[in-house]
Amino acid sequence: MPKRFKRASLTAIFFVLAMAPAYAGLIGDSVQVDYIFGATKDTVFSALGTNTVTALGTAFNSFGQHNFTFFDATITLSNVFGSPVTFTTNQ
Repeated sequence: MPKRFKRASLTAIFFVLAMAPAYAGLIGDSVQVDYIFGATKDTVFSALGTNTVTALGTAFNSFGQHNFTFFDATITLSNVFGSPVTFTTNQ
């Protein structure tokens, strides 16, 4: 293969890769959220659902108290209950 052709091919490949959008992670992926409960942490107490992550994110509500929102590269936890929610452990 002539050097000129190799150089043109590499330039074209680099140009195509430079034009490709950056992909951070979750957009287009399916996310399943389950509330796990029990001494062995293997019992699904409540299946909160399965959604596909979009550019606007996808949210799951946990018992009317919290929203778990998945974005491309971040996950947020928001209190939507309207008052403080306290987490305690029973030991």
